[in-house]
Amino acid sequence: MNNVDPVGEFRKNWEQLAAQARDDKLFGAGYDRSLLELIEASRETGLRRLFPFTAMNQLCFARSSTWPFQDIQPALVEFHRDGRYIVRSGGPYPADRDAPIALATADAATAVATVINLLGI
Repeated sequence: MNNVDPVGEFRKNWEQLAAQARDDKLFGAGYDRSLLELIEASRETGLRRLFPFTAMNQLCFARSSTWPFQDIQPALVEFHRDGRYIVRSGGPYPADRDAPIALATADAATAVATVINLLGI
């Protein structure tokens, strides 16, 4: 039987990000609550196999935790303090700054499911 934890590599990163959001120490002004809802919605999903990082008010994903991040995934979620989530099919950096909107929603779980669908995981 294989006892390898498929999300173990980045588990601590996800937990640290959740702790910072829970304590309102990352963004403040209501953004942390929306980020925490995204993190919680992704708890039992394939997104946990990816390294989470933020770029402004965006939750982004990479396959490596070493800076500069390698293999940044082509989907992200913008989170807003009013509880809106905008899923974009593109990366967070200037070349993809206006990546197409795949979904706008007020439901974190729907946003996470859309990212998973875009990434095919």
